[in-house]
Amino acid sequence: MRRWRDWRPIVFGLALVVGGARFVAAQPRPLPIAHVDGVGAGNISLQTSADYTHNAQYTLSGLDGNLWRVGLVRLDVGLSSIADLELSGGLRDYLQILATHPAPLSDELLLPNPASTSAFDDIIVGTKIRVHQADGGTPGLAVYVGTRLPNAKHPSGLGQDTMDFYTRAIVGESLGPLHATVNGGLGVLGDPMRSTRHVSSLLYGAELSAPVVSHLALVVGGDGRTGPNEPGLESRAIARLGFEWASEGPLFVNLSATRGMTPRDGRGGGAITIGYTFHAFNP
Repeated sequence: MRRWRDWRPIVFGLALVVGGARFVAAQPRPLPIAHVDGVGAGNISLQTSADYTHNAQYTLSGLDGNLWRVGLVRLDVGLSSIADLELSGGLRDYLQILATHPAPLSDELLLPNPASTSAFDDIIVGTKIRVHQADGGTPGLAVYVGTRLPNAKHPSGLGQDTMDFYTRAIVGESLGPLHATVNGGLGVLGDPMRSTRHVSSLLYGAELSAPVVSHLALVVGGDGRTGPNEPGLESRAIARLGFEWASEGPLFVNLSATRGMTPRDGRGGGAITIGYTFHAFNP
């Protein structure tokens, strides 16, 4: 039997993610790029991040404003050499309200402060399995299956109260000093206006990483989804440009500028992510 200290990092990480998503959650965003390689058997990658979006739009509640998302946490647990478990969520979304418009759920808003609103972020549970390791002649391949849990509520103006399902193929290949990753798949999105209805969505994303100096890489990419022109289900897309610094050890830092490719994703913004990987248990 494993001793308690073997499980403490996992329990702590689970508490952070689940605790941050118990109540209400923000409208779903495109899934960030997933990579072929996992964290390794028995390893845990713990990431925390914050991002800012200028002039985000919430078409269900009719709120427009500047969005801060802080205390975003992602936990990747290496179940084996080829399989990872992902848990991600956030402690707080804060929207500075700049404008309001009539919308399908605007009558359900309960805003103590008409100038701002806040909520906990969504939680996503997913599994990634590497099918093929890149070998210099053939790209690496992995598959991902995930679920966004129905924690969102409408009164904050930031929630949808729906469940989504995702499945993606992940392809990664090194092209000389460059490394390219492409994601593609399908999503099943819950309709926030009709609980019994779900719609199909095409998920896509691509990322290119190029070394600049030792331990520092330029990273450019984007991700998004398709959807019908209906509140809460519309197409979403975000482009990113930034730098990632990775030490020879377990630490990395990613700093990027973002640009919404649809009105719902804002005119611009930025994000910072700090990650740390450590060995936690023997599977």
